[in-house]
Amino acid sequence: MLAFVGSFVINFMQGESAPVPGTPEAIVPVSLRIQMLNGCGIPGAASTFSRHVKASAGPDFIVDVLDEGNFESFQQEKTLLIARKAKHDHAAHFAAKIGLTPDRVSFKELESNFYDIDYSLVVGADYEKLMAAKKPN
Repeated sequence: MLAFVGSFVINFMQGESAPVPGTPEAIVPVSLRIQMLNGCGIPGAASTFSRHVKASAGPDFIVDVLDEGNFESFQQEKTLLIARKAKHDHAAHFAAKIGLTPDRVSFKELESNFYDIDYSLVVGADYEKLMAAKKPN
């Protein structure tokens, strides 16, 4: 306790203070575990959009893409975000950060979630438009 008080006094005397809420220094990023699925059939779409998502999500989110693969079909026109856990408090905010509207967010729990995936991103044919409209921070 004495060390904490001493540290506070030294920082105060040197003019340092705690970060102000809402400033970049005060943001604690949320780590998300993502599955990236190609739903449009364009080769490399999932990888390309994955890089965009990682760049666009910060500083609020740290995105860890654990799995890339193909969706159940290649007929997906619009990119979707699927929450994979019952508790998905960050879905709307994360979707907005990557350029998705709330109507593109849904919930479907994975039966076998071995990777502990938070969200699946199904990359639709609109992914290039999303990347052009939402340039990374």
